[in-house]
Amino acid sequence: MAICSQRRKSGAQNKPKEANVIATQAPRYRFREGALDHIMRSRNLTTDSQLAAAIGIKEEDLQRVRAGALVSARLALKVSALQGDEDYIIGYFEPIYDLAA
Repeated sequence: MAICSQRRKSGAQNKPKEANVIATQAPRYRFREGALDHIMRSRNLTTDSQLAAAIGIKEEDLQRVRAGALVSARLALKVSALQGDEDYIIGYFEPIYDLAA
């Protein structure tokens, strides 16, 4: 029976070797057309500043979001929970898996 031993340099860190792992990213999301207006009506919000505060973004970012800017999975989950069903993300958002889109 052969016993293999490895010599370690003094001060060397015990780092695991990197495995060949395919990195997966959580999808980003885009608000569906009309979703922000629906949220405003259902929450009785009358201004863009109220809407931005309710969904947790800056008011100056709201126009970009309305125009189709991508948002994080965290924001999508927060908005869905705000609307009463955190499992219904697809009702307000379109998932974007290809980040080049």
